[in-house]
Amino acid sequence: MARRFTFTEKWLDGWFLELSKENKLIWIYVLDTCTPAGRWIKNFKMLNFCCESNITEEEFKEAFKDKIIDKGDYYFIPDFLRLQYPRGLNSHKPAIISVRDELIVHKLLFNVKQSLPNDYLIIKDKDKDKDKDKDKDKDKDKDKEGREKEKE
Repeated sequence: MARRFTFTEKWLDGWFLELSKENKLIWIYVLDTCTPAGRWIKNFKMLNFCCESNITEEEFKEAFKDKIIDKGDYYFIPDFLRLQYPRGLNSHKPAIISVRDELIVHKLLFNVKQSLPNDYLIIKDKDKDKDKDKDKDKDKDKDKEGREKEKE
């Protein structure tokens, strides 16, 4: 089971305070059950069962319109990333890499770049990285050759 940070200041946030009791519970449920990349796969039957609610998808979209992006089979929650990964997604830790991979697979990079600071998500172009590595290797080889000639 995933462990999540919770934004305790939500209880001071005007947006959250204006939600009905039912919608507060629904929002917390969505944040607790979304993927590590902030995707909540639509399952209103389970949501309504767990929250003892009867919300429709249209009502859900209206209540949370400023916090979610409808992507067809799921909703994307950009602010979830900001809370869970406050230092951004630039780490080489396996958990962060899997989040970046999920964002790439589900074509969410554009949404992340629109919703979060510019430096939040820096995904290097693998081909460019390979080219840079090749250039570095060539430079090292040239340096070795130069040093060997100097020794002679």
